[in-house]
Amino acid sequence: MNIPREHKRAVVLARASGTKQVTYGDSVDGQVDDCSRVIEKNGWERVKVFPLVESGRIKERVFFEEVLDYCINPQNNIDVLLFKDISRFTRGGAKDYARLKDLLKENNIEIQDIEETVKKERNTLEDLGMEYSWSVYSPSEAEELRKAESSKEEVRTILTRMISKEISYTRRGYWNRSAPYGFQNIKIETETDGKRNVLEEHNKEGFFIIKMFELREKGVFDDKQIVKRINQLGFISRMRIRRDPKTKKPIGKIGGVPLTVKQFQSYISRPIYAGVICEKWTKHIPVLAKFKGLVSIETFNKANRGKVYLEIKNSEASIEYNRKKQIRLKDNPYYPYKKMILCPMCYKTPKASASTGKNGIPRPAYHCDRGHESWRVKRSEVHKVMEDFIINLKLDDSFLRLFEYVFIEKWKEKRTGSIKESEVASETVAKLLAQQSELADSLRFLSNKIAISKVEEKIEELEHKIQESRSIRDKKEESEQDIKTKLKYARHLVEHPSELLINEPDMFRQQQLFELTFERTPTYAELVSGTPKLTPIFDLNSEAENSKERLVTPLGVEPRLPG
Repeated sequence: MNIPREHKRAVVLARASGTKQVTYGDSVDGQVDDCSRVIEKNGWERVKVFPLVESGRIKERVFFEEVLDYCINPQNNIDVLLFKDISRFTRGGAKDYARLKDLLKENNIEIQDIEETVKKERNTLEDLGMEYSWSVYSPSEAEELRKAESSKEEVRTILTRMISKEISYTRRGYWNRSAPYGFQNIKIETETDGKRNVLEEHNKEGFFIIKMFELREKGVFDDKQIVKRINQLGFISRMRIRRDPKTKKPIGKIGGVPLTVKQFQSYISRPIYAGVICEKWTKHIPVLAKFKGLVSIETFNKANRGKVYLEIKNSEASIEYNRKKQIRLKDNPYYPYKKMILCPMCYKTPKASASTGKNGIPRPAYHCDRGHESWRVKRSEVHKVMEDFIINLKLDDSFLRLFEYVFIEKWKEKRTGSIKESEVASETVAKLLAQQSELADSLRFLSNKIAISKVEEKIEELEHKIQESRSIRDKKEESEQDIKTKLKYARHLVEHPSELLINEPDMFRQQQLFELTFERTPTYAELVSGTPKLTPIFDLNSEAENSKERLVTPLGVEPRLPG
């Protein structure tokens, strides 16, 4: 039998649903103060306070279970569990509320709310001095269950109203989450959707994301080398507030760490950096964002190398994962022109192989017999015809002038990027020197040998980072004379296309260059007669306004330059 004590022992439960509610809404400290006044008024003893930040609607409430375990433990002699209102106790609805209340009642613990929704139980046979299980009831039970169910409905209504709108606007191309590294959130006025949230480039972080994609796109460095380079430029992850998991109060900071290979690969694979939203709220269907990405679709695809492939058609985005590259048959360098000429009889790519005569000597040739009379020409003859034709090629003068202009423009773009790198590295050096100076000053106040050793190690680590950043900051820029020398060499290559077309060691690269030379693949007969269809840049009446991007990169001038 439970013997009532004069002074009841009470436990205070103060709960908030999340960090925002703690900061802007019904604070946990405020609930504790309200409950403490009720305890003082009733003359109870406040044994323990449980401040926690945890949803009241999930089934597995880790921190709430700690409250129940403490109250139920007979060694603690708890009489009352006090909270502000029923929504702070649970948002699981009437069923969950009744279950929790019965559990505490079985252990002789009553629940109380400072709004006094929960009333004291009554006994209908009290005047006769008798008590049965059926004679004891709670006069407020119906109201308690109504409020418990209302709390559950309130959550559903609020979340549905808020989340449904956020999902809808996300599917239209707006952003409704925290900004990814490299971006920042801004509000813009729209013609049809009111004031909406979008992303724009972060003035400091954006540089590092763009640089990651640029280095990955080039295909010159492996991921470890790229990560090292980015860290040398001064990359550190975004700083965030570290919070206590139970109370969500600030207890420190996290972040501010260098880039890792795993994090780098995660950044590279995110479509948002190309201006495409693809996440849970879009059902992982790509949606073209209402804002610009940090890199182009082309750069994104090249950097991802088929792991993630984006495509935009008619203002709609599509995404493909683990895209397989087109399988090409193995090329034999002994027959480099196999895919660059056609059979004059069937207009298909010829075969190339060597037959062996009676004397055992191989006779290499290009040949074809696909449903027609056999066509066969010696390898040496085909090569002589092809190379004689190429040697006589000349580029149009208007193309050469345009090429020089584009070459210089490309150099200016590259130089601008190098200057930006140097500026970022300079800022990083200044920050690291300031940190190093602070640590050096702190040594004067330390006497513990272990502490001194740790600080000295940190100073050495900072010195290493400073030297790496300085190496980028102090990198010599190309002078005007340097670019003139490179332009002169590049012009020589372009004016003598045979040096590119005939001497290119990479067969696949050679085939690309031939595609830029011929409007369509020539037949052997056309090469012999000198009548193949050439592209405009080799035509005396060429159109000077060819795509500027095609003039430099596909011809492979930059990769072949010295230095």
